[in-house]
Amino acid sequence: MNELELLEENIIKLKILRQILEDSSPRDTSKEYNNEIIKIINESIDCITLSLKKIKKNYEEEYEIKFNLIKDDLEKYKQELKEKIKVKSKKLKKTEQNYQFITENVNDVISIFDKHFNLIYINKAQHKISGFSKDEIIGKKLTEYIHPADITRSFKFFQKIIEKGEGFGEFRLRCKDGSYVWLEVNAKIVNDNNGEVNAVLVSRDITERKLIEEKLKESEKKFKALYEKIYLGILLVTTDGTIIDCNQSFEKILGFTKEEIIGKKYKDLDILPKKIIPKLLLRLEKVSKGEKLPVIEFKVRKKNGEMIWARIKSTFIDVGTNSYIQIVGEDITELKQAEILVKRELEKLKELDQVKTEFITRISHELKTPLASIWGATEFLLEYYKEKMEQSVVELIEIINKGANRLKHLVDDLIDVSMINSKQLEFQVQEVNLTKILEYCINHLKFLAQKRNILISFNFQEEVYIQVDKIRIEQVFINILSNAIKNTPPKGKITIILEKNDNYADIFFKDTGVGLLKSEEDKLFKKFGKIERYGKEMDVNTQGSGLGLYLSKGIVELHGGTIWVESEGRNKGSTFIIRLPYSP
Repeated sequence: MNELELLEENIIKLKILRQILEDSSPRDTSKEYNNEIIKIINESIDCITLSLKKIKKNYEEEYEIKFNLIKDDLEKYKQELKEKIKVKSKKLKKTEQNYQFITENVNDVISIFDKHFNLIYINKAQHKISGFSKDEIIGKKLTEYIHPADITRSFKFFQKIIEKGEGFGEFRLRCKDGSYVWLEVNAKIVNDNNGEVNAVLVSRDITERKLIEEKLKESEKKFKALYEKIYLGILLVTTDGTIIDCNQSFEKILGFTKEEIIGKKYKDLDILPKKIIPKLLLRLEKVSKGEKLPVIEFKVRKKNGEMIWARIKSTFIDVGTNSYIQIVGEDITELKQAEILVKRELEKLKELDQVKTEFITRISHELKTPLASIWGATEFLLEYYKEKMEQSVVELIEIINKGANRLKHLVDDLIDVSMINSKQLEFQVQEVNLTKILEYCINHLKFLAQKRNILISFNFQEEVYIQVDKIRIEQVFINILSNAIKNTPPKGKITIILEKNDNYADIFFKDTGVGLLKSEEDKLFKKFGKIERYGKEMDVNTQGSGLGLYLSKGIVELHGGTIWVESEGRNKGSTFIIRLPYSP
């Protein structure tokens, strides 16, 4: 019991005491004396405690003493009570200030409505949210600011508050600029000091959350539409293989309705060959553990008994608090039929390619002998009978000789290409001095370089020994060097560098020629990958079959090496690099 309640109780006791005193006073007691007693009692109305004792002595004397005691006690406690009330008033005021500070500075809107739902108090937070000042909305009804579509729901909300004393709801509130914000409202009925019924509302701005929820709903709609309309069949199963959902495409692919398969285990459906079931169960177990598996292809049986090819992908997904396995499949029957057709055609193409290769090889061998004879005969005539023949005849023989020589090289290249493609090219590997091979190739092409006024620079610091087929590596070096000479304008320079490394040797053929574009680099090293430069006035020799670099690449790679080209662009030269291991 607090001081105020105690005070109220003792006031009642004082009143009772006064009535007792009046009723029990002797008739000969003076009226003035009784009035004095009543006055004392009234003045001492703030007393806290009173005790009534049975009086045995002359009541007039006893009452006098009693009243003096009561008066002293009342005066003493009156001062103490005033001090306590003063202290508690200060604390109460401080607490009120603290609560007011908190109320006015929280982010949530705190509002109080009377029993007619007129606004009688609202904190500062509403101004930040709605833009209205307190003066603009105090005394107004809440329904004046609620979105028209939410008014019915708001009436039900307030009715619930009245019935149950509290409630929760979400509404749109109009702002000063005409826009609306979503509020999450918690309400409670309370009584003020005067006993009036009020509704206290605590509202939070949830507009951003609502926008996110709307986007999520929109995404869900899109996903649902995609889920149902996508051409892929989608099956959702639990980790024990029980089917819980499927989309329309799955129904269309296998001919089953959703109602026919929901709740069943997929292994129990008559769609899977018996030999594939253990494999699928093992996949189910692995996927359930989070393991990622590749796609799998197998035949399945449709509801009508028709067998089709299916390709499926299984993934582990979480839906809310539950985990499922999502099986995405597609009918690849037509694709399989196409693959079979393509395979057959490829077999035919391989046969044709083999026939072509054999034909080219046979023709090349057939041409090689007569061409060698023509070239040899013209060489003999030019060597021993040139002085005895007329100049016009000599010129004709020289033309025949050059043509035969070109055809001879072309036939040799075709035979080599055929052998590389059929993996029949054999090497005679031996340890050779790479420095000596490079010197031989330079001397072999010295006349061609001098004819085009091109300087070949080389400086080999040390001898490098390597395990290769000497003849084939010479063939590669001559191809690269002759290409450099042909594609370098007169007065150009070719630099050859040999670098020795721990496990391999690098040979650089660097020229000051016409250079290469990126598109031209991609074309090099391909069969017949010749780069035509006719009409570009670059003063270069573009004759050739386009097989030289292709053969060079094949020979180098069969030795376990690599070959590539680097160029900064047109007219900036090129560098061909050959990397050969010491032992293939």
